[in-house]
Amino acid sequence: MNILNKIHFYGDRIIWRIIIILFLISVLIVFASADSLAADDQYRHGAYWYLIRHLKFFAAGFITLYIFHRIPISIYKKFAASMLIVSIGLLLYTALFGMEINGAKRWISIFGISLQTADVAKISIVLYLAGVLEDNAFERFKDVIKKIILPIGTVFILTFAGGTSMGLLLGVICMSILFIGGLKLKHLLKIFGLAIAGLALLIVMGLTVKWPPRVSTMFTRTETYVGANNAGNTASKFTQEYRAKIAVASGGIVGQGPGNSTQRYLIKYSYSDFVFAMIIEEYGLVAGIIILFAYMALLYRAAVIAKKCTRIFSSVTVLGLMLMIVFQAMVNMGVSVGIFPVTGQTLPFISVGGTSIVCMGAAFGIILSVSRAANVQQVSEQKSNDEKYIPNDANEKTVEYNEQ
Repeated sequence: MNILNKIHFYGDRIIWRIIIILFLISVLIVFASADSLAADDQYRHGAYWYLIRHLKFFAAGFITLYIFHRIPISIYKKFAASMLIVSIGLLLYTALFGMEINGAKRWISIFGISLQTADVAKISIVLYLAGVLEDNAFERFKDVIKKIILPIGTVFILTFAGGTSMGLLLGVICMSILFIGGLKLKHLLKIFGLAIAGLALLIVMGLTVKWPPRVSTMFTRTETYVGANNAGNTASKFTQEYRAKIAVASGGIVGQGPGNSTQRYLIKYSYSDFVFAMIIEEYGLVAGIIILFAYMALLYRAAVIAKKCTRIFSSVTVLGLMLMIVFQAMVNMGVSVGIFPVTGQTLPFISVGGTSIVCMGAAFGIILSVSRAANVQQVSEQKSNDEKYIPNDANEKTVEYNEQ
């Protein structure tokens, strides 16, 4: 019997194994980055304190994952709308009373624990959209406005206010879900047009009346990104983007070795926003490619699970959540290698961050819950088919017995 079955871990085995691999990589990176973490905190704590804290976060993430993967998928659909309402309330509270860290209001404190509410909202919006796409045919556009545009628009505006990159990522995820869920093309085009118009309005407001407040930061980071890619710009050599490129270039094929990164002391949040650059510097291009393929494998497994599903809610949920995870990973990796401007997105299940790890644990748990249900359904159908097709000799014996 598979060891995962023995400890009651159900669902897709490959996803479980990839999660464990990501966890091990994360521990190695945090262990190597402990000194820089302590330096950023003015050495108020010892280096091992950060490793222990990270392990506690992962313990919380795995507990969340385990609990969520044991909850029947029907429960998630039942409470999807309620979860979205709670998420909107949390986002609104964050916008009004949230803690401002590095110029952004993304966090609230609950019983002394910092929570990034946008991470909760991303999961809620995926579940909500999966539910409405299963329950509605959406023949009329006014139904689309009421049940899709208004909820998505509200979450997008509140998320965009706290962080433009998070809002844009959420928008891409939502459009992908609507496409996967089979929403009519004419409705998709109208939603896309309204989204572009709404985004343009928010940008104009951000530059004129300074709300949303993070719009100016988005333009500043874009200018910095352009400067970092300008070889003649001397000032660009002091940016995080430029130093991340140095880290990637110095890593080579096999890397400098664990703990031998030189750029982690110079790049702010090297263990979070630029963790992929640190991985390549210490473990080389080979490690970077392995991580890239790990996320691609997760997306492939999600597609396999979705193909087994017999309900729209299940298939859209598993694909939507996995796209959320993989898109975020691609953005983080793209920032580290200079493809995108700095966004502040973590590398799922690898970067340091309590809320991110716990919320990713919840997302993976829901995906594995869908996988578990799909496997049960598949076994049930196979058993039913086996009972239908009884061997001919067995049928003949049954007939003879009945005749006697």
